[in-house]
Amino acid sequence: ERCCYPDQPYCLECTDCFLQITDISNRRGMEAILKDYEKIYGPASGHVENFKRTWKEGMDTGKLRSDISKINKDIRDALRDETLSTLYTITAVRKYANTRYGIRVERRKISIEE
Repeated sequence: ERCCYPDQPYCLECTDCFLQITDISNRRGMEAILKDYEKIYGPASGHVENFKRTWKEGMDTGKLRSDISKINKDIRDALRDETLSTLYTITAVRKYANTRYGIRVERRKISIEE
């Protein structure tokens, strides 16, 4: 959704769509995450309701960074292949004095299905 170059067929090394932690953790970012939660778990899920209740105004950036580390560790442990895991872990890229986060996978390979 945030691709700056939608006409390019491949992402390759482009990271321009990566987000700052504040873009992910603020209320607007959390609403976008909530939509994905609803697709995955269903709108009446306890997961969705708990998420809404816990992060009404956005997520704590420290907690979010901690969660990113845990997610990456789980991915590396599950795949047990360092080369392969770099394609699926959340990457931090320092850009213009701001760290941005994203996944280095071709955008057309990402989908969330109901």
